[in-house]
Amino acid sequence: MSLLVNESVRAGFSARLTASLTGLFHTYRRHQERRAGVKALEGMDDYLLQDLGISRSEIFAVVHGLHGSRRRGHDT
Repeated sequence: MSLLVNESVRAGFSARLTASLTGLFHTYRRHQERRAGVKALEGMDDYLLQDLGISRSEIFAVVHGLHGSRRRGHDT
């Protein structure tokens, strides 16, 4: 009986460890993708950013999805 319990505990631990490592990997990958997005936008000329509808100061917010609450001069 104790062997069965030990195997069950070990399997549960392995599943939790795998889930945690998978979550960390996905979080790291999203971070790297966002960094690449910021770097790509920062490398663009101002007129290209203007064509996209963002200013240089908004790059971080746009890449990180924080742009929903921004107010532009023509929105008032």
